[in-house]
Amino acid sequence: LECSPVHKSEKFWYENAVKFTDNNYEMLKMLVRLVELGTDSLTLSVTVHDIGEFVRHYPRGKQIIETLGGKQLVMALLQHDDPNVRYNALVSLQKIMVHNWEYLGKQLDSVQSTNAKSTGVKVK
Repeated sequence: LECSPVHKSEKFWYENAVKFTDNNYEMLKMLVRLVELGTDSLTLSVTVHDIGEFVRHYPRGKQIIETLGGKQLVMALLQHDDPNVRYNALVSLQKIMVHNWEYLGKQLDSVQSTNAKSTGVKVK
């Protein structure tokens, strides 16, 4: 697996993310397997990038990747020797986790709004 322009193309991911779920998630299982067994830094970097893009463009992507064990494998690459692998793993993990942060942000806003109403203090 090597980096090509299609890996960075918003249009590609928008149009094709759903195809990664075909044949009982065959393509995603292959990506997760590459993360698990891969030794080549370029392959690992591209693979975790692709996992992150899938998660970003497919509505249930986070759940699917977690079910396939991909989240834990991406987390393990945060300890990889190659800084490019670590960077791509971190960016991918951010995409996997972002939903939780959005939820927490909404919860925080709700709590602050409730507190402001009860105390009369506005929170910025």
